[in-house]
Amino acid sequence: MDANVIWLAVVLIVVLGADALACVGPIPYIRNDLERLGCSETVIRTIPVVKIAAVAGLVVGLWVPWIGVLAAAGMLVYFVVALDYHRRNSDSIDKYIPAVGFMALIAVTMVVSYASAV
Repeated sequence: MDANVIWLAVVLIVVLGADALACVGPIPYIRNDLERLGCSETVIRTIPVVKIAAVAGLVVGLWVPWIGVLAAAGMLVYFVVALDYHRRNSDSIDKYIPAVGFMALIAVTMVVSYASAV
């Protein structure tokens, strides 16, 4: 991976890692939102596992870029599902912003940092 674009992958790893840690409990804001969206306790417990696995894939992807591409693609699918949860709950547009922001960061990182190195 080109040293000029590794910083973007590191930013994604740190941000997604912090989000995964916030989901472990989860913190009250996240728990309230997940419950409001109708997520079961099983789903709530699974979310941090998925995010931690993605972070691991993104870290490995620094040396094996195609794994980073797969991890990023998996997280894009995760956030598409999140958007669908918001849609089904007729949420206002402000509830979509975190998922859309993550998707933008993930998509740019996947293309610039990982896919360009494959």
